[in-house]
Amino acid sequence: MEEFMLQRMIGFSSFGMVDVWLAVAYLVCMFAILGFRSQQIISPFLFRLSYILFAIALILPTFVDAIIQMSFLDDGISHRSSTNIGITVVSPLFRMIGRVLFGVSIICAMGALRKGDERAGREGSPIPPSDD
Repeated sequence: MEEFMLQRMIGFSSFGMVDVWLAVAYLVCMFAILGFRSQQIISPFLFRLSYILFAIALILPTFVDAIIQMSFLDDGISHRSSTNIGITVVSPLFRMIGRVLFGVSIICAMGALRKGDERAGREGSPIPPSDD
């Protein structure tokens, strides 16, 4: 438990380095889609939902960790067992929920995009323009 508090005091977030790089790759790809392939977005609702879920996935675990840390600092010695439960059960649970939301945001982003024309891939010809 002291290690947990030391990590929070030093400033480590609830995300590991892999999570940070995945989030950076997600943002770069989403902005690239908006900048260079915006005509490929067939469902703006799913595309926006992807960004919203991504934001919640970033905010939720950090918010829950902050609440647990504040309750740890505010509680007296008599409430240490409830704080231990928060640290050992609730915090990892919300980190997992954040990762699931991140995965769902990727699925929503992929679902919002138009699929490539299968004929073009086999014949080597360019994709014909759509009537949209």
